[in-house]
Amino acid sequence: MPLVEFSVANFRSIRDRQTLSLVASNRLGTRRSVSSQSFAFEVAADTRLVRAAALYGANASGKSNLFKAMSFARAMVINSSRESSASEPISVEPFALVVPGNETSEFEFLFISDSRSWRYSFSASHSAVVAERLVDETGKSRTMFVRAGQSIRLLDEEFSSAAGLDQRTRPNALFLSVCAQFNLGIAVAMQKWFAERLQIVSGLDDELLLPFTIGQCKTSEGRRKILEFVRSLDVGIEKIEVRTIPLGESIPKGVPEKLRKLLSELGGDEAQSLSTTHTVFSPNGEATGAVEFDLQSHESRGTQKALALAGPILDTLARGNVLVVDELEARLHPLLTAAMVGLFNSPEANRSGAQLVFTSHDTNLLDQSVLRRDQVWFCEKDRRGSTALFSLLEFRSKPDSAIEKRYLEGRYGAVPILRTLIDAVAELE
Repeated sequence: MPLVEFSVANFRSIRDRQTLSLVASNRLGTRRSVSSQSFAFEVAADTRLVRAAALYGANASGKSNLFKAMSFARAMVINSSRESSASEPISVEPFALVVPGNETSEFEFLFISDSRSWRYSFSASHSAVVAERLVDETGKSRTMFVRAGQSIRLLDEEFSSAAGLDQRTRPNALFLSVCAQFNLGIAVAMQKWFAERLQIVSGLDDELLLPFTIGQCKTSEGRRKILEFVRSLDVGIEKIEVRTIPLGESIPKGVPEKLRKLLSELGGDEAQSLSTTHTVFSPNGEATGAVEFDLQSHESRGTQKALALAGPILDTLARGNVLVVDELEARLHPLLTAAMVGLFNSPEANRSGAQLVFTSHDTNLLDQSVLRRDQVWFCEKDRRGSTALFSLLEFRSKPDSAIEKRYLEGRYGAVPILRTLIDAVAELE
């Protein structure tokens, strides 16, 4: 159920339409590490998609905004028809550095679901959905429906049972979301793709992922797979277990008492955590026993993140989903990050066509044995503060070019333009 491309316009720092494409290039060099088929997989006779894609750029270049746009659009598809959203304005954030500005933001996904290629797009302002369209691009293109404001036209018999649902569609709700709420088959499948197949997470807030990994560890098979994953990372963990603790122990000490009480009321009396087991050695190096640690109290932040990511990564690989991670490498050793990317690029580990899309500052990954040129993208802001997204393929270079070196030299742009720090600090004296 892969993602083919995502486009966005007029959202946060993205003014003009920008498109992230996961379509594999057919014009790469002949070097084995570059042309290896393991980096891409076939979805149609004439189409191959990359298994992973990385976004690079200076701080504040707009990398995270691309993922925030994707996350916003996903949430609209899943939640906009719910009654709890009836009176809420749409939380869209148009580009703010042009006056007067355009109030309408645009979003478009091209993805594959149930062996059919779907192009779904919508545009919205704070007050209403302005336009919406669903097109089946499998073979001959067929438009399912088109929306302009509150005028919705059904154009294909597969959506004929949606007749009358336009009257139930609020200005701040997506028609696709309403159709899913009323169990229209195609719409349910579309919404399910967004809810279950596309996962967008932050590598800086990995503690929010830990409950998912804990859930995976509740079965012996899930625990075995995660333990095997963690053992391969060389962090010294020999065993992991789910343990139940009083909820108060799981809440950080600095949390105010009122909030602590509220969390207790919402979560009950108990919480779950992971314990890790390490081998104990004698002075002469012989294993003599084991000691149990609490993950969050005793393990390093890097180990905590690796375990938190283990569940989503293994689940994504098993189910052929799309995992989008902002700041993948945060608190991780470069070799560990490269190993995670390698899992997705490996046909042996990634048999279901899973995809990883991530932002990073880790230039060690800019090696053609880790990422092909069609897997590398850059974000850069112009003088107006508008984000541009472009592929490494736009730059002509020899197959054996040292991509990391050229990137750090500024050959591709998307790097900070820094004054000499010594001179800048000296001026403060």
